[in-house]
Amino acid sequence: MADPSEWTLGMSVVLPAYGREERLEAVLVALSRQTYPSHLTEVIVVDDGSEPPLDPELRDGTRARVLRQERDGFGLARARNTGAADATGEVVVFLDSDMIPAETWLEAHARPHHHARALLAVGPRTHVQQIRLSPEEVRSAESMERLFAESGGETPAWLLERWARTDDARLGDDVWWGTSGGNLSVRSDIFRAVGGFDDAGFREWGGEDNDLGYRLYQAGVYVVPVHAATAWHLGPATNESDDIEERRRRVKIRLASRVASESLPRVKGVSFKAPDIAVELGEEVMAIEELTRRVGEILSDTAAVSTRVSINFSEDTERGLLRDYFSSEARLVLGPPDTRMAISPISVTCNADSWPQGLAAWLVTVIGEGRSALIAIEGRAGRLTAWSTRVRSQVQLGLLSEKQAMESYGGVTMDWEQARQHILDHASSEARYWMGRAAAAEDLLTSLSNR
Repeated sequence: MADPSEWTLGMSVVLPAYGREERLEAVLVALSRQTYPSHLTEVIVVDDGSEPPLDPELRDGTRARVLRQERDGFGLARARNTGAADATGEVVVFLDSDMIPAETWLEAHARPHHHARALLAVGPRTHVQQIRLSPEEVRSAESMERLFAESGGETPAWLLERWARTDDARLGDDVWWGTSGGNLSVRSDIFRAVGGFDDAGFREWGGEDNDLGYRLYQAGVYVVPVHAATAWHLGPATNESDDIEERRRRVKIRLASRVASESLPRVKGVSFKAPDIAVELGEEVMAIEELTRRVGEILSDTAAVSTRVSINFSEDTERGLLRDYFSSEARLVLGPPDTRMAISPISVTCNADSWPQGLAAWLVTVIGEGRSALIAIEGRAGRLTAWSTRVRSQVQLGLLSEKQAMESYGGVTMDWEQARQHILDHASSEARYWMGRAAAAEDLLTSLSNR
């Protein structure tokens, strides 16, 4: 990607830190050597409650300020949010305080943001065995690449494999898994719009960056690997620690309620923070008796998927009665859809007078990248429109027209009878699958009992 004719974007680098002041100073020296214009750069160090407080020496014309937050457990996500809230640049860039960036690191992050607005740029990291590094060593080095030339650096294989498998995040609907919080950038306003890192939910190592990447992905943001945004991580990766399997187990469980992904352990029939399907009922529904019937049909169709429903109900005199009726139903939102519905991978608007049982499970199988961006069902029963949330977000952002979305990702319009037949076929194939498993289990039991 070519450089813009002029660099114009302010870049705010956020550095969370805890202890190890000399290493932090080495990172700051490396940041002072960046090729990106200094007048467009600010560095924000966030001290996560170090004792004594961090007071790094700032030389070399580094524009940096230090913020401090009280220590309250593992505060990495909270520190990143603290720095981002204080950032003044159009783009916020996150770098861990044990990573030494190449001289062109910030320029590499800035380049794609000058060409497109809605993107999440993710840089690689190279792990070196060297743990201690003085500011003077960084200051006197001919280049960062030369400094680490004989350090036996290695980029994590899982990251390289993921970028290769997805053709640098061009393919698949799980490219957000490659989000690595220690080296990434995004427009500041977009970061704030999705709520930043979940600092209340992630107070242990890992997962907060994947959670952010998932929410940005559903908001229509493109994930872009920036291979030139090189940074060297001082010391081995946490993935090489003795307790890594236990850490990964805890991360997966924590992510499972926040991310609708087949690769996470989501139990059928449970309502999660990130529902599989978000349904919005239209305002033309006025009678509570009719409304409660429709809501009941939708929520009873959730054995296989997690569903959340919102109702835009404009009749003030009835709203209190409706609220009382559904007072214990956490899956229902009275009013506009809430933030949890915005991260559901499937968004449905329903003005139909019925919801066929099995519809939710069928939509999960047919909506998504590589399948269909839009399913519209219409006829005398009314109209139902089911979007891939990500694709709909891109249309709303103006990144795609609806026509372009259909051409790129596909879409289909059908009548209710056609839809019911598709639902029936899907349910039959599911039934055959489970009947087959049951028969195999029975055969195994019989063989064991005959021994």
